[in-house]
Amino acid sequence: MSQSEPTLYVDLDGTLIHTDMLFESALALLRRNPFYVFVLPFWLLGGRPHLKAQIAERVQLDIARLPWNRELLGYLTQEKQRGRRIVLATASDQRFAHQVAVHLNLFDAVLASDGLQNLDGKRKLVAIGVDSDTPAFDYVGNARADLPLWAAARQSYVATASKRVRNLAKQKANVIKEFNVLPNRLSACYRAMRFHQWLKNLLVFLPVVASHQWGSPQVFTTSLLAFFAFGFVASSGYWANDLLDIESDRQHPQKNKRPFASGDLPILWGVLGVPILLLVAILTSLLLPWDFLIVIAVYYVLTLFYSLWLKRLVMLDVTVLALLYTLRILAGAAATGIVPSFWMLAFSMFLFLGLAILKRYTEFMAVKAQGEVATPQRGYETGDLPLLGMLGASSSLLSVLVLALYINSDAVRILYAQSELIWFMCPLLIYWTGRMWFKAHRGQMHHDPVVFAARDPVSWFVVGLAAAVFLLAR
Repeated sequence: MSQSEPTLYVDLDGTLIHTDMLFESALALLRRNPFYVFVLPFWLLGGRPHLKAQIAERVQLDIARLPWNRELLGYLTQEKQRGRRIVLATASDQRFAHQVAVHLNLFDAVLASDGLQNLDGKRKLVAIGVDSDTPAFDYVGNARADLPLWAAARQSYVATASKRVRNLAKQKANVIKEFNVLPNRLSACYRAMRFHQWLKNLLVFLPVVASHQWGSPQVFTTSLLAFFAFGFVASSGYWANDLLDIESDRQHPQKNKRPFASGDLPILWGVLGVPILLLVAILTSLLLPWDFLIVIAVYYVLTLFYSLWLKRLVMLDVTVLALLYTLRILAGAAATGIVPSFWMLAFSMFLFLGLAILKRYTEFMAVKAQGEVATPQRGYETGDLPLLGMLGASSSLLSVLVLALYINSDAVRILYAQSELIWFMCPLLIYWTGRMWFKAHRGQMHHDPVVFAARDPVSWFVVGLAAAVFLLAR
């Protein structure tokens, strides 16, 4: 291919990357200082290019870890090797556009928004006319705004576009190639909801089960409403956390596949989805006592503080995670009016602290396997792994001690006719927690212990034995 071949102009947002630079940079800005949320509307009054420029002045993005369109990158690399002139033409701010060009080393020139003009649609077409030496050019895009460019191009390429946009492009332009298919957004939403994490919300039933009131239809129905309300408020928190954690997730070998980190779900959808899920949770909570609404409000505020700041603080992060587990039990108690015992709260706090430390231990085992020392969103280093293991295993064993003391108390004799059988729970818990720690130490643990346990047949067998023990003890 000779240099006389028409220039290939390539869009950035949604085309070369599976995300949008404006939302990426705005999110990074808010992650650094949430109070910028009050400044963004005033910048927007100056126009979208002014907004983009103001954000770009204050934000540094990890360009290398953006969710790239690998198929398109491969094609561009081939074209470059054949001598094709390739230009990055994007509505993103020129600062980010030049950083992308430097990182990829594929582009001969960059056309981008400059703080005064938003380079999209027809404005981009004018800029291409000025840049190109010949009337003929080729163009790669993904959105409805690219239709005028596709129509004017000699040859058009469509990347990661919706079915409707692809059809429109084929009607108006000479589309010769398509790169990637737009991911199923509903499927991505389903994954972002993390329904498997709703297993944790079964803890709202614990006060009912522990007090032996599961036979009451009213109590069960109330607990079921609490389960769903807590599920939606937790999913809202997961969405918020995934948005705020998007940079560190992209550095993780497993978490980089999460919908927001991978670009399967647009950041804008997340920004809209967080309040919608929260609203559903609040509306469900209105069917329950006000005490329940207070508990989930505390849970949600604590979740946001964790996502914004607390997750970076050594030991405070895992303590908060353990508290979030325990709040589920308190939520079930608030919904049903059943007061949880001292033993239940003490047992849960130690057990869940152990699981929280296990989660962090597993994450940093993965960081160590990648040859890195730390991550920007966590306060730990890989050198802390031995201490984390000691603290986590100790906390897990303390939960067994609390259980043993509970078995020897007067309260257990009131609830169970054969209370001595509950002693079998102690070796079962010792075995299960010990096995979890061995799996983590050997690098065989999922980054979330709850997910691992949910998929682990041995864990389900232990749960079955534990349930049998309690039933026989009655």
